[in-house]
Amino acid sequence: MEYLLLFFSAVLGLIFGSFLNVLIYRLNEEGVPKFWQGRSFCPRCKHTLSWEDNIPLFSFLFLGGKCRHCHKKISIQYPIVELVSTSSTVALFVSLPHSNVTELLIVLCYWIIFLSLIVIFFSDLKYSLIPDEMVVTFILGSLGALLLTTPLSNVGFNLIVGLLSSLALLLIVIATLGRGMGLGDVKFAVPMGIFLGFPRILVAFWMAFVGGGIVALLLMILRRKGMKDAIPLGPFLVLGTVLAFLYSDFFWQILGVR
Repeated sequence: MEYLLLFFSAVLGLIFGSFLNVLIYRLNEEGVPKFWQGRSFCPRCKHTLSWEDNIPLFSFLFLGGKCRHCHKKISIQYPIVELVSTSSTVALFVSLPHSNVTELLIVLCYWIIFLSLIVIFFSDLKYSLIPDEMVVTFILGSLGALLLTTPLSNVGFNLIVGLLSSLALLLIVIATLGRGMGLGDVKFAVPMGIFLGFPRILVAFWMAFVGGGIVALLLMILRRKGMKDAIPLGPFLVLGTVLAFLYSDFFWQILGVR
């Protein structure tokens, strides 16, 4: 039974990983159909893909990472997103209980959250944009998880944490005149706070800003970026969110806080 669950969750993760790639492209590119309109097509030559060219992960491998029609390279983003989606889906189904309807709904909420984070990560990394649709999806998944796992009073408290987190980033944007951070990051802070609560949101922000600062410094040392070049903060906020959710207690223990 467990092996069947592993297989089912892996297949589900692959299928939705392919869908996430569609979202990343169609939510950010101008002049392309919405994600629910029309079949998948090559971003380079716009040729509609047949079913054998649209099998998650396997088509990329079989085609040697190139489009069958224009022979241009397929972005490595596609298999990476599919693999991350698959590993996240398998990890959630394996690590969380799922013996009744409530537990399955909790798994579903966390699944929605982590899939939303994948889209936000790659959208901001590639386009320097955080789609509002994914922020709303993240909020809904977080509220669902909270309502199913905590008292109603905690939901209200986490809502306040989310609003205050967003306000804090907004003040930074105003103070820095929008350098290094945008309104997309401000919006994203709302579901971050709802999902993580206090004090885990502090861990997420600390990891995001420190991680972003280190990467920015390395890129400048390697002369890949200059002082005036912007580096998207969204991917670091996503990583900070995931790490704070998984390891915040360990982080506080290291600091000797508790």
